[in-house]
Amino acid sequence: MKIRSALVLVLISGMVAFAGDQAAKAPFTLEISTDQPVVKAGSAVWIKVHLTNTSKRAMDCSATISNMTGVDPNYIFEVRDEAANAAPIRMHEHPELATGQPISRSLKPGERLTDDEEVSQVIDMSRPGRYTIQVSRRVSDSKKYGVVKSNAITISVTPQP
Repeated sequence: MKIRSALVLVLISGMVAFAGDQAAKAPFTLEISTDQPVVKAGSAVWIKVHLTNTSKRAMDCSATISNMTGVDPNYIFEVRDEAANAAPIRMHEHPELATGQPISRSLKPGERLTDDEEVSQVIDMSRPGRYTIQVSRRVSDSKKYGVVKSNAITISVTPQP
């Protein structure tokens, strides 16, 4: 019984060390901020996404920005209300008609890219309340490498007068 407990402890320790090692090897970091932590209901909600290349190689940050949303599709927005419920995804009429603006860009090691993103174009934040926003981005096209998550920020949406 003691051997089994010790073995489980060793396995858990190894998994924690591996997870920590994987996080330390992420090729970039994400940080978000806002200049407007309080907005009126129905107003645009803007955040700044700061992506820093922490790898030793150039990082492809190219994207095709949808003319319907204007948002970089490489970013995944997680927005939760005060009850920790996911805010609804905003639906656009005729998404099949959307076109895009290709942007070709690359970040050298140590360089930082800042994008202004209108979260309210993809997530419905029209109801008054406090929303927590976090952004993530996949490390690569392969799901096995996971995602890198940003810090979380809070935006307050106040009622219209």
